[in-house]
Amino acid sequence: MKAKNIFVIAFLLMNSILVQAQTIMNIHQNNGVVLQIPMQTIDSITYTVTTPNNLATITTSPISFISNNAAFSGGNITNNGGSPVTHRGICYNTSPAPTTANTTIFSGSGNGTFVSSLTGLTANTNYYVRAFATNSAGTSYGNELTFTTSNTTPVQPDIVYITDTTLNNVYYHQTSYLNPTKLVFSNLTSVSGNIYFHQTNNIVEVEFPLLTNTGGHVYFHQNLSMMKINAPNLNAIVDYLYVYGNSFLQELNLCNLTSITCSSQEPYIHIANNNTVIDNNQQCFTPTIYGTTLTTAPITQISQNTAIGGGTFTNSCGFPMGSLCWSTSPNPTSNDFVSNSSGSGTNFTANLTGLTPNTTYYVRAFSGNTYGNEVSFTTLP
Repeated sequence: MKAKNIFVIAFLLMNSILVQAQTIMNIHQNNGVVLQIPMQTIDSITYTVTTPNNLATITTSPISFISNNAAFSGGNITNNGGSPVTHRGICYNTSPAPTTANTTIFSGSGNGTFVSSLTGLTANTNYYVRAFATNSAGTSYGNELTFTTSNTTPVQPDIVYITDTTLNNVYYHQTSYLNPTKLVFSNLTSVSGNIYFHQTNNIVEVEFPLLTNTGGHVYFHQNLSMMKINAPNLNAIVDYLYVYGNSFLQELNLCNLTSITCSSQEPYIHIANNNTVIDNNQQCFTPTIYGTTLTTAPITQISQNTAIGGGTFTNSCGFPMGSLCWSTSPNPTSNDFVSNSSGSGTNFTANLTGLTPNTTYYVRAFSGNTYGNEVSFTTLP
């Protein structure tokens, strides 16, 4: 980045002249113009040197899972060069030194590691791959890697059939198979507890063709080889869906998932740090999340300075505590006045104190980040 107007300031005796007892500073501009300024009129002199942004620093991840028509790679951005990385990914070609002008797979933005999948490749063909990162200074490239696709159809994984119709839990923690393996829960229709896969190795696919519901959460975390999760008829789970850090995950088929209810905590969905296609909200499901809900009770026993309110949990997750918040403005939150007593269970009551006579207040019951409807009342004169 260049400054448009660079001043070269020289304190040279030969360029200073004495005019009516004033010392004149000559400022030579790069366009040839010389400015003459009396020294007595200058309070201070400052100048700014602008440091140009640099290209980002990136390395290309090793090629893995090479087949006759696909492979995986990625990159790691360790320094953004002084400006945010707006685009990153991999580029590849059948000739050396590929650039973004060749076939390009975009994988988000920002620093850190990412994984990209190369698909639609030609069998028995040599490819050159480089990761890239783009910031305001331009596009930088990682080291070049090369690989050759296989000349045969990919080896099919071993298939292990689990034939139970119901299970308390599906639990695979750091389970490892010698060969790539597909687990098929062929007859399983319901799980009373959780589905849990954590840091497994060589489990490349999990299939639940008949599963409709679970009594607990669904958890897939840092599975080293997981490429497909297929549960096309699963429609209801409890507490949360957590799919995180499965770098090679290509397919997440939960297309019939319609609801997540709660038992011990507020329900949620967290899907991140997987293959970019999965993380970019391209899932085929949008379930309704049924968390804690409550209503605010009418205000009673109103005086000049106090009143009593409360609330009712119409749906509760775990063991929530209910409180009241109030303000002289609509939509009060927990940042406003809060009841100093609270209750738990289906119904609760709370005291409003320190009120001002003849004043209108707005009140809502709340529990955590969940708020009930708003009611209002006016204290006595």
